[in-house]
Amino acid sequence: MKRIVTLFLSLILLLSCLCAPASALFDPSLFYEVQARSAYIVNTDTNIIVYDKDSSRQVPAGGLTKYMTIALLLTNYADQLDNTFQMPFAISDYVHNSDNADMRSNETFTYREAVYAMLLRNANEAAMGLAYSLSGGDLAGWVSQMNTLSQRIGTTGSTWTDACGLDSGNVTTAVDMYLILRYLMSFDAFVDISSAVGRFETFTVTLDGLSPTSRIAFSSNPAQAGANKTRYLLDDIVVVYDGETKLEKLTVPANVKFDAEAVYSDKLTLEWDEVPGAASYTVAWWADGTEEKDATVAEGITSASYLLKELEAGTEYHAKVKACRYNNPGYDSDYSAVVSQKTDIAPVQAGIVVSKVLATSSTLTVEWARADGQACVNSSAQVYHVKLYSDAECKDLFVGWNASNVFGITAGNRFRFTFSGLAPATTYYVCVDDKTNDFFSDPLAYATAAAGPQAGATAPGSAKAGDILLAEDFSKVIHGGDIANFAAGYYPPSSNRGTYAAASGDNPSGFSATRCTANEFDLFSGGGVAAPYTEGTGLSAWGKSGNIAGRPGYVKMGAGSAAASLYTPELTALPDAATVKVRFSAQAYSEKYDGSGADAGKILVKAVRGAVLGAKGAITGTVTEVSAADPVDISAAKARFREFEATLTNVTPDCRIVISTSEKRALLDNVVVTCTAITPATKPAAPGGVSFDAAAAADRLTLKWNAVPDATSYTVAYWKGSASAPESEYAYKTGIASTATSQELTNLESNTSYWAKVKAVGSLDSDWSETANATTMDSGGEPLLPTADLLDVVFRNDGSAMDNSSSATPVRRMPSSRP
Repeated sequence: MKRIVTLFLSLILLLSCLCAPASALFDPSLFYEVQARSAYIVNTDTNIIVYDKDSSRQVPAGGLTKYMTIALLLTNYADQLDNTFQMPFAISDYVHNSDNADMRSNETFTYREAVYAMLLRNANEAAMGLAYSLSGGDLAGWVSQMNTLSQRIGTTGSTWTDACGLDSGNVTTAVDMYLILRYLMSFDAFVDISSAVGRFETFTVTLDGLSPTSRIAFSSNPAQAGANKTRYLLDDIVVVYDGETKLEKLTVPANVKFDAEAVYSDKLTLEWDEVPGAASYTVAWWADGTEEKDATVAEGITSASYLLKELEAGTEYHAKVKACRYNNPGYDSDYSAVVSQKTDIAPVQAGIVVSKVLATSSTLTVEWARADGQACVNSSAQVYHVKLYSDAECKDLFVGWNASNVFGITAGNRFRFTFSGLAPATTYYVCVDDKTNDFFSDPLAYATAAAGPQAGATAPGSAKAGDILLAEDFSKVIHGGDIANFAAGYYPPSSNRGTYAAASGDNPSGFSATRCTANEFDLFSGGGVAAPYTEGTGLSAWGKSGNIAGRPGYVKMGAGSAAASLYTPELTALPDAATVKVRFSAQAYSEKYDGSGADAGKILVKAVRGAVLGAKGAITGTVTEVSAADPVDISAAKARFREFEATLTNVTPDCRIVISTSEKRALLDNVVVTCTAITPATKPAAPGGVSFDAAAAADRLTLKWNAVPDATSYTVAYWKGSASAPESEYAYKTGIASTATSQELTNLESNTSYWAKVKAVGSLDSDWSETANATTMDSGGEPLLPTADLLDVVFRNDGSAMDNSSSATPVRRMPSSRP
């Protein structure tokens, strides 16, 4: 029997149709007494419309809205469904007491799990949480993209107002839902997910390093052990012994040392190089006067650093480290050589003790503790007066804050605050008063660091090898809590972001102290942000996609599990194509004081051409990738910034550098772009042999061309109408791999003539190729009457039917929606 896709638009019948197999949909009685308000039946083998009842009538979409959310997800992330996001608390009230899959706030899920929850449980929190995370909290922007994609698919009677269907403004039609479902079925991931329900599949994994005492554990979500998140059925467990694996003893960790920049009176940080094959590390440490055999031992350390805490001030400490196998101690490495470091001498005084944490060219971060050893208290009733003076006599107040209940992440028994917007290489004086207990500190003299590198070539075409083309230390980004150092800061509310201003004086109006994790906003498009604010940060010539939030002296990229990109200004100082080095500092995002639980991910560095800067930093235009460096792994940059670099080739004066997070959030600072060599560009030849593949389809065509030597990628332009259509009607495919010699163009209109051309991308773009032309096939989208064969029944144009089966059962007249 021919496969039929059926869409009945009614509250019950339509939902059941979308989930049922095709063969289960066609009880013949349905065709004669259809109770649904709308119906649309298509034979997808022949594209013949079998039945149509008010298919263009608008009706409430309800849960069907989720299919549009899934369509937008697959359009942008079909190859990233195993990426994860954290269910945001912000959507909790909206989806409360509605259909759900018990996906709770702050739990982590993959995109794929969210799709399963939407399809199987009609889970509203899955749709809203995914939309919130991928849009960086801009749900209105997500809905706008849903409507844009819906129109591109071809819908004419649908409007989407939220991501899940709870809002009554979501409306659609039967024919529109057919088009959306047909679009979804073009994604292998959707076909796999929708067909996986109701059957067992076989999976195989390989484990090594097992011993006779090992057990194998099965978990529904290993990343969230113990969380009741997703339930599965399990059967037929078979464990096969593949033979003995000979392990070797791990090598001794190299470059073991104490971090010279993190020496405090009560803590030290030990660092070493990672050892291949190590599952964890063990650190042994002891104080001067204690024998090595009585050392304190810390096991199960999973990173290449360890924080020694609760140490004595002014005391020499010794440490060593070894690499460990998983459950095979006989193959652990030997201990490294012993290294030593003395802690700072802490001032002893009554009241508050203030100490240094980190100084940059524009910020000072301090921490304080009670001299009596009592823990600092974080509550609205406890007020600390944190003050920064310009003179040693503490008469010229630069800025001061009454801070309470803003120290959510503490450094042991100490609290931290970051002063921002300061002058480089300048000495300031910090005082902290405990106003609740009438304690105070002595002034702490603290100098900002010298200014960083500056761009040496700014005039167009003036750069030469060795010149700095761009240097940005984000020193004018001054607002927000300091998540990098887990310190409180200050911010302006949305009503005070129309212009840019730094706080000054004691408890300045228009600003408030804030925790390190709260009150962030996008520097380009956050609530209340206007162009003068962005200009004040020095980033008005920069662009972005995703969320770029300000922090004191650096920026935070991404939100939740949504990635982000930052675009530099064009490198107009280059005289020709060049090789450039991009240096930057980065830190993995974590909300834990020791850096644990940091967002895993990498930084992507590329050079692109054609990125046009729009309003609020938005990037428009046809963006072409010119050069890309290998992804930079920043996972080792935990609880501190580290420096990284990448090299790009064929970079021309019209290029921008794009720095992106690959998956989640990261902190970025000190971007420096240096010209290392001028490599005059040569224009590649235009691709030849351009033609369309003869095997056309109703909604797609394939363009072919001959390879061009030295091309780094290809760009295809295509359009309909006529060969002389204006460029404003062109659509583009960019970033096509340099090894490709064809490109499929999808989502085309049937029985329509299309034109296309291609150019090679390198340090210079080639001319456009000759234009190729082809016509898509007729889709049969209009009813190809008079007949359609279904269950041996032939339906005529007038709605009557004839039974061709051997039993010749009488058939009633089929009601017609046509006049």
